[in-house]
Amino acid sequence: MNLIEKLLNREFLIYLYVGGVTFIIYMAFIALAVEILNSDYRVGVSVAYLFAVTFHFFANRTVTFRAANYRLVDQSIRYIAILILNYLITLMAVSFFVGSLGFSPYIGAVFAIVLTVAVGYFASKFWVFRESKSLHD
Repeated sequence: MNLIEKLLNREFLIYLYVGGVTFIIYMAFIALAVEILNSDYRVGVSVAYLFAVTFHFFANRTVTFRAANYRLVDQSIRYIAILILNYLITLMAVSFFVGSLGFSPYIGAVFAIVLTVAVGYFASKFWVFRESKSLHD
């Protein structure tokens, strides 16, 4: 099996699917908060982000990596660490593309998404949701 086939395995495709659904949830909550409830956009984005990352965590925990039988607290702390790491990667990528290369921040954000999807998948697979002590141990 070559590298491309390994990367495009069922688990990775589910991870991408969960990411797509997470994006839809995120945008829907922003629209709900801003357009229907007339909330300030910062409140809408913040609430949407909270719902989206919560969904993303539990969907990946139960569906993508099938790790629901392992310690929730340990996984949650690791997941938060990955969120922080991916945020820093995003800031660095956007800053590099805008400040050093003179590109639009949108170009930097797209590149950051590619990086953070890769980091998020591998960190989730091998660290956040790796097999560890079971709830029953």
